[in-house]
Formats: sequence, C-alpha cells, structure tokens
Amino acid sequence: ELWVAEGKDGGAGAWRWVSPEVAKDGCAAPPARLGHAAATVGRNVYVFGGRASTGGGDGAVADSDDMYRIEVVHSPHWPFSPEYTVKYTRIDYGAGPCARSYHAMIPSGHHLYLFGGCGPAGRLADLHRFDTRFDTWTDLGTSSLSGRGGAALMSLGGGDRIAAVAGFAGRETGDSQTYDVRAGEWDGEASDVAGLSPRSVCAAATGLDGGRTVLFGGEVGPSAREHEGAGSFEDDCLLFDGATGEVEEVVRRGPDGEG
Repeated sequence: ELWVAEGKDGGAGAWRWVSPEVAKDGCAAPPARLGHAAATVGRNVYVFGGRASTGGGDGAVADSDDMYRIEVVHSPHWPFSPEYTVKYTRIDYGAGPCARSYHAMIPSGHHLYLFGGCGPAGRLADLHRFDTRFDTWTDLGTSSLSGRGGAALMSLGGGDRIAAVAGFAGRETGDSQTYDVRAGEWDGEASDVAGLSPRSVCAAATGLDGGRTVLFGGEVGPSAREHEGAGSFEDDCLLFDGATGEVEEVVRRGPDGEG
C-alpha cells in the first residue's frame, strides 16, 4: 500500500499521513515486497525490484526486476472528489538491470542511477542509469567495490559524479568509489571514507542545500543471518560535502538523548 506524507508550515501536527484512492486508468499496485528501491523525479515516484513471495504458499521468495511509475495527484476539487489519487504504471523498459534487492537508487536531473544489491548470482557492484523521458536503461559498468547490498548513493558536483558508499559485502564496509558521468567511467580505485564507520542499510537524503548529502544510522554489526536478519545499529548523522563527497560533520546522540 502507499501513503502520502503531507507537510504544512507550522509546529506540532503540521504533518499528516493520507492514503490516496487508486486511479481507475492505471494498473494494479505493485505486489508486496521488501528490499526494493524508490526515487522521485518530478511528480513521479519510481520503484525498481525488491524481494517478494513467489506465490507458491511455501514461503519462498525471489528477487524482482519489475519497475513501476507512481503518480500522486492532489485534487483541486477536494472535498467534492478524493483528496489524493495515485496512478500506477508498470514500465516495459526492455533490457535493463537483473533482478535484485537491497540495491540503491537516486535521482539526478531526469535520470535515475541504480547501484548494486543482491541478485540471483550473488552481491552486485554494477551501476545503471534510467532515462525517465524514454523509459530506457543504460549499463554503466561495474565498480571495483566488492559486491554489496544496502549501499548508499550520492550525487556530487551537481550531478557530474555519482558516488557509491558503504554497504554489506559479507561484512560492513565504509569505502566508496565515484563514477564520472561526463567521462563515462569509474574514477580510480575504491577507498575508505574518512570519518565514516563501516555500515549498511542507512538512510540517505541527497540534493540538499549546496548539494550536500545527509546519511543517518545504519547497521554496523551484521547479523549471523546476513541480509535475512538484523544486527546492531548506529544512530549518528553524517553530513557529506556536495562537491567532494567527504564527511563534513558527524553528529552523535548526546548522553541526555539530545543530538
């Protein structure tokens, strides 16, 4: 199911959750899943892949390579019509990334960049670009990073470079490598990020003021079940420079619970 978080100016109670009505001119909502990736370009949310039930009733799951465009529309005629409607479109994109879960995806201009994840043959370290104007994928090659799930992606230099950071590769990692969009190649070799403790499946928000990226928390001690379980977690917040991808500041929770 899908929910819309609506924010308004003000203090307490300024945010609320809304469950939109499904438009009749779209397809059905994507099947239930986890480990998928979602990113927004313009008014549309794009969802790719994830791990879902095979439907056999035996609890078996499989990774997916399906992709959906989700358009949420606020009605100017509310309350005489549904306040929000959502239209789902399954995208028939032809050739593209293999089925996967726990991958990362971010927007940059009218493109989406997708990195890594866990595929049928193991963990991945490849990068793909999706053009939302033509619904086509381009394979940008594989980095020198070890294959991983739960990585973070950052857009640097106004979209000129894409950095893949951290993730779980059989162990928690804190390294990074950058893809040069203009040159069409990966820069140098992977290297550790100063100030970043190894982690995976953290929350990242890119494209903030000055092109900065904020990364919060993540798993820093893996589960014995790897991607199937939960380990130990961090609650720090890291601010990355929008040009270099270097850590500018680390904010940790204080002893009184304030950060």
